[in-house]
Amino acid sequence: RMMCANPAQTFGFTEKGTLDPGTDADIVLFDPNESYTITAEDNASISDYSIYEGREVTGRVERTYLRGEPIADDGEIVADPGYGEFVARERPDWEAE
Repeated sequence: RMMCANPAQTFGFTEKGTLDPGTDADIVLFDPNESYTITAEDNASISDYSIYEGREVTGRVERTYLRGEPIADDGEIVADPGYGEFVARERPDWEAE
């Protein structure tokens, strides 16, 4: 709820934030124990530097699924370009209790 359902509700994405049937679920498989060192070469950016260069971190995304289809595997994009799509949101009434 804290990382998915509540933020989706707060920002008006009624079909996000849950794995309930009929919803639009995107899933990340995360290994909380894997450690690695951040480098610019491994960064998904055209920049040749990272402000986190050389920092050792623990926890790494292994795979990412979008609408049930794999889009990233071990840091490599495996989906065709343009696979994502715009998702409109409903404007929440933040004044309501």
